[in-house]
Amino acid sequence: MRYSIHEVYGKILDLSENGSLYWTRFIWNACVVPKHAFITWLANLNRLKTRDRLHHMGITNSSDCLICDTATEDTFHLFFSCCYSRKCTIEVKLWLDWHSSSENLQGLLRWLARGKGLSRFRKRIFASSLATTTYHLWRVQNLALWEEKFQSVDCTVRHIKRDIKTRGYNFVKNSVSELDKIWFGDLVV
Repeated sequence: MRYSIHEVYGKILDLSENGSLYWTRFIWNACVVPKHAFITWLANLNRLKTRDRLHHMGITNSSDCLICDTATEDTFHLFFSCCYSRKCTIEVKLWLDWHSSSENLQGLLRWLARGKGLSRFRKRIFASSLATTTYHLWRVQNLALWEEKFQSVDCTVRHIKRDIKTRGYNFVKNSVSELDKIWFGDLVV
């Protein structure tokens, strides 16, 4: 049997769609703001300090979601089971004309991995929108927890749209099809 470094790294990382880290290529792409990618990466690995985790550490008295106050705030709830986060996600998906029935972080990443018929540019914008939405939901949760400030869904969606458009303009170049340029140009913030 012959030793191959390529095969070893392939088995360690297992970046195929069936592997556990297939989603990293969508999150860690140039169209995604690095701090958005980092928070999304932590969320997908269930490593964010949600209220549930803070409660287990003895930092907070309750594990209830500060945004909706209807469930335990864990990663699955915050991204995208909470009624607040679900409304934000629906608004962003409608804005982008993103036709996916998935409503949670892992499901949306799987949908992107399959993404049949999507151009590379749209996949990048959808990945950027997913990471941006995740980041802003985490920001809303932190504002509620640490500063006792509550932000409206409309305000959060406006911030998400602005960030997506700002970052996306850097990638609308000659390599992007005219159809994609028109689609992206028609997205109103």
